[in-house]
Amino acid sequence: MLELLALLLPLAAASGWYVAHRQHGQLAQSRPPYSYYRDLDQLLTQRTDKAIPIVEELLRQYPDAIETQIALGVFFRKQGEGHKAISLHEKLLDNPNLQESQRNDAYLELGMDYMKAGLLDRAESIFKALTATTHRIQALHQLLHIYQQEKDWSGAMSCTLEIRRLLGVPLRGETESQFLCELAVEADARGDDHQARDYVRRAQKSDPGNVRAFLIQTEFALREGRYAEPLPALIRLSQEKIEYLPVILPLMKRCCEHLNDLTGYRNHLAQLQARYASNEASLALCELIQQTEGSEPAEEYLSGVLLQRSSLDGLIRLLELKRQNHRTLTPEDISTLAQLMKGLYSNGMYHLCEQCGFEGTELHWCCPSCRHWATIKPQRQKIPVR
Repeated sequence: MLELLALLLPLAAASGWYVAHRQHGQLAQSRPPYSYYRDLDQLLTQRTDKAIPIVEELLRQYPDAIETQIALGVFFRKQGEGHKAISLHEKLLDNPNLQESQRNDAYLELGMDYMKAGLLDRAESIFKALTATTHRIQALHQLLHIYQQEKDWSGAMSCTLEIRRLLGVPLRGETESQFLCELAVEADARGDDHQARDYVRRAQKSDPGNVRAFLIQTEFALREGRYAEPLPALIRLSQEKIEYLPVILPLMKRCCEHLNDLTGYRNHLAQLQARYASNEASLALCELIQQTEGSEPAEEYLSGVLLQRSSLDGLIRLLELKRQNHRTLTPEDISTLAQLMKGLYSNGMYHLCEQCGFEGTELHWCCPSCRHWATIKPQRQKIPVR
């Protein structure tokens, strides 16, 4: 009984609001307070099985409850019942008593319905129209999502610039520079070298710290045989952006090979490994040792590195070297490999939120990210797999 009472309280309050306003003949001219929409949303979210029939009954009793219809359509969409959401929002737009703000709300949600259903052309038309209303920011964000799905990088760039102009702050990740890089890659693929280089220059001007723009420019330089030109910047970038070593080091090696300076490349890898304990640098150095000295010195080097810092890809590479050297595993090898495998789990536990994916070294009963309770669970230390 108490559970049912708790369920009905928010809706009873909403119904009471509508009854009071109907008695004063103001229902079509007034909008419910924010708390009404919030309580209704909580009802729909937390008590799905009981919410739908109650809200549907409310709609039958009060067919002019605009916000209720919009909220129910959103709920249908979130539950994967897009056809119901579209039908409800389209029917709502036929209501001649809608205020302009309500009509824009309904159009915005209908556009979201179309997006979820994959009807991007219909959604795009709605959001374009909404850019001339008070819903301009929301519409631009949705258009940005559509253009990225469609790989319309020019359209995405225009949306990004307009959002930045309106809000005064850049978006995270979705920047003019990144979209210019996409355009550069497309231009290069179709053989338009001049256009591709222009896009890269503009990308670097828009964001001088854009690693991708520099890497594309480096590829252009290597294609033309200008191996010495990008090398200083590659060295600097490998120290400042070690997370990008998997794409930086192959370019650096190509430069050094054509400049007959593999010794310089080897020294730099050793510095990276010593300074940052970089697994990527260790594997690249192992590959270089095998290339220049043979498999046995490479195996010896990698065995020493793994005893200090275990990694799964390093262990796999070591086993490959042993196979290439036609070695059978001795009792000493097995003992060493067991020690390396133990090292993969030596860093203890980590903790993962099952709700949002938050990871941390401490056990939080309330997730710092999504604020859900008791969703963080201890996990065995992850092993990086490539």
